[in-house]
Amino acid sequence: MSLFAEIAGTASEHPQDSMRAVRAELIAHLERLCAVRRGSLLLTRDYGVHDVTHLFHSFPGGMEGWCEELTDSLVRYEPRLRDVRVNPVVSDHLDLTFRVEIFASLIVGDRTVPVQFSARIDPHRNWSVK
Repeated sequence: MSLFAEIAGTASEHPQDSMRAVRAELIAHLERLCAVRRGSLLLTRDYGVHDVTHLFHSFPGGMEGWCEELTDSLVRYEPRLRDVRVNPVVSDHLDLTFRVEIFASLIVGDRTVPVQFSARIDPHRNWSVK
């Protein structure tokens, strides 16, 4: 639930709706975090990740390093997540799309819920998270 929804009193009373809202907020933040090039923000130089185009020059070894970088960013800038793991998804065909699976524990109130996200960046540098 967003801070605005809580202040406005429009927060859902149903835990399932609340969980959907939290997941939607997380997806939006993950897409933002992945789309910001590390070093481009003046106040938080370590927010975001390095451009994935360097992965193609360091393939296949660079994938693990980039996943570690994303893990570090999530640990630092997404306090609702614990035990974050980012794993690359290897494809058998060459489509120039980079995919990762994100596994974590989501803290919602006094509960801990396991979550999983799939993130991908296409050749046009468009991120999507599901």
